[in-house]
Amino acid sequence: MPHPWLAPEHNAVDLAHLNTMLARLRTVLAPPAAVPEGARPLFLNFVEPDGRGHRIVIARHEPLLQPATFSFVGFFGLKSATADGDELNRVDLQLIDEFPQNPYLLTYSSLELTRGGQWGNLVLFARPDAVDAWREGPRHRRAVDELAPKSYAAVRLHNGTLEGGLEARSRLTVSGTKHYDYSRAG
Repeated sequence: MPHPWLAPEHNAVDLAHLNTMLARLRTVLAPPAAVPEGARPLFLNFVEPDGRGHRIVIARHEPLLQPATFSFVGFFGLKSATADGDELNRVDLQLIDEFPQNPYLLTYSSLELTRGGQWGNLVLFARPDAVDAWREGPRHRRAVDELAPKSYAAVRLHNGTLEGGLEARSRLTVSGTKHYDYSRAG
């Protein structure tokens, strides 16, 4: 029997969290004159009205201002009781350091799902093949193969598109979801 975290009814909740991240990104990048200055990747930290943390890392904002179709990945992991939070944070920052090597990775948002440490991520890419390039990068590959099984009991991974860019009427459309159950690993 799969881990309860992987039940299909969680997918709708995940989509709501992804839309919260997208709404905050729209606020940050509109109007264009409001685009924050600074070196890229640019880290922006917010507190949502309900007190949850929200971080947006902007690698490239110019493509997001166009009404294009973007690819996205949504990540939702249930941390295991033995997860090393320092290691997760260290690898997260190392992955962000690699953003300049993937010219089609645009933004990376992290939203605290519950106060105290469960987070979800939304990563926007300018092209579908950029998702594969990111997935197969050596540091990301290590995070998937080595870190995820020892840090998470279960993971939900959504792939899809955002048609129309950051326009208010554009919507995230999930094209596929993968579930990983690490609770029985080891």
